[in-house]
Amino acid sequence: MSNENRKATKNNKKYAILAIVVILVAFGLMRNNSVEETTTVATTEQASVAKETTIARIDISTPLVNADEPQFEVYVDGSEEPLKEQASWMPQYNSQGYSVQKQDGNEINIKIKALNTAKITISLRGIWDRGADGNLIKHPITYTAFQINNENILTEPQTVWFAEPYEQSIDVKNGDEIIINVNWSNVQ
Repeated sequence: MSNENRKATKNNKKYAILAIVVILVAFGLMRNNSVEETTTVATTEQASVAKETTIARIDISTPLVNADEPQFEVYVDGSEEPLKEQASWMPQYNSQGYSVQKQDGNEINIKIKALNTAKITISLRGIWDRGADGNLIKHPITYTAFQINNENILTEPQTVWFAEPYEQSIDVKNGDEIIINVNWSNVQ
């Protein structure tokens, strides 16, 4: 094979590889741009955004001890079964726990069972949503009631969004059960 044929073959391989990369990038962009509307009751990951409704998000976390060993269990709206998986993104922020989201209604009831002695932080926030420009989109939500073991925590409604949550920390011991009741306004 002549040098010219080798160069042409080498250039064709480069163009073929470039074409494959372009196709993969285009496919990835199309896939990321498709937004599904979800009705999530409880989840451990970021939810897709439903623009028409208010979605309450409650993060329940403790400082990272062992990402593979839960420090507490979370039960949502009277469920007999605890949430199965901790939020996979929390360890990168030196914490562990669960993220609970609810779109339907305007109330959620959560039971926490402590498996170890810990400081648990409950964060009332809006949903996580990033725009095409990479910036967080502000989805405000107004929490109207927040009780821990029937004690009122909010003295007045609190409007929050993902980056500006309302937080309350509590100390628990192994075996403690904490009941959390939260209400919010469905006003956009």
